[in-house]
Formats: sequence, structure tokens, C-alpha cells
Amino acid sequence: MKKIDIKVANECIKNYESTMKGFGVDTPAKGFSKSVGFGKKELLDWMQKLGKDTHEIKIYFGVYPSISFNTFQITKAEPAGRFTTILWPFNAKGEPAKDDEGDDELPVNYGDLLP
Repeated sequence: MKKIDIKVANECIKNYESTMKGFGVDTPAKGFSKSVGFGKKELLDWMQKLGKDTHEIKIYFGVYPSISFNTFQITKAEPAGRFTTILWPFNAKGEPAKDDEGDDELPVNYGDLLP
């Protein structure tokens, strides 16, 4: 991890917003999300429960689907087509990590979308 200057971070965010606006994605109704926030305690609790196989957390960008999966239900708070992030544990080989019982470590989502 490398720290960056606040001015650089703000410029990157501004460039993202203008790039998305250029694609016509400039409101939540059109899929725009400026960021996804995870509470510190919730995030730390989740990370501390990860098994020994976890080497890194990859942050994927995604778009909410228009269909439901077993426990995944699209709601008005998570409209289909809205951009989001997914935090996914991976092992040192670059494969999805396993928990200490040998089961898949599940990715997480459902942070607070902003705006």
C-alpha cells in the first residue's frame, strides 16, 4: 500500500466523476456511485474472521444484476445497473481463499453507496 497526497486523491476522484459523466453515467438512477463505505468495526470484524489462507483482499468493481440469486435480492436501495464494489479474499497463489474449515471465504458487499 502506498499513501498518496490528498490533492492527488481528490483529482483522481474528480477525473472518475468526469469520465463517468462523459459516458452518460452521472446519477444513481443511471448506475453512478461515487464510493462505497464500510464501517470500520464491521470491516475489521470481517477481516479478523478470515482464515489463515487469506493473503490479500481484492476489491472488484461490479454492477448490480437485474436478477435475484438465492440470498441476493435486488431492492430499491441496490437498483439493478448500479455500480458497486466487492471485497474478495484471495490466497497467496491468487486463488479465492478458503476458511480454516476448507470452505470458500465468501466475498462481501453491501457497503453504503454514496451518493
